[in-house]
Amino acid sequence: MDDIIKILKSDTNFYTFVQMLKLTNLIYKLYENGPFTVLVPNNDAFGVIPHEKLDDLLHHSSSMKEVLNYHIIPGGFDSKQLIKVSTLNTLLDQEIQIKYAEEIIINKAHVIKSDIIASNGIIHVIDRVLKPPEILAAV
Repeated sequence: MDDIIKILKSDTNFYTFVQMLKLTNLIYKLYENGPFTVLVPNNDAFGVIPHEKLDDLLHHSSSMKEVLNYHIIPGGFDSKQLIKVSTLNTLLDQEIQIKYAEEIIINKAHVIKSDIIASNGIIHVIDRVLKPPEILAAV
């Protein structure tokens, strides 16, 4: 079974997320044993962010690292487990809100593909970039 990074690198829909992981060196964190639950915005999710704001984020590695850590949850949570909780803490040590109403919604992002199983965790694809509260206005 492949690890999280190998799975993400094998799908061009995750190119932007992978590039950001590389720029912040968080890619090495996701090579670790885990388990991790990674909420991965696809390229389309990054595409709705205004170009100048995305460019600004890409040039501020501390903000980019915060955004990425907000997408990673310690522990392996599949969709059946996600629908049983209302919040989870991320690697940024901040809570995300989880709701279930015919689909899983994390903060305002919809899970569009769930339960991609990796050797060191689980990937869920989401339709928007999650923004930590303290940098919400900046991105």
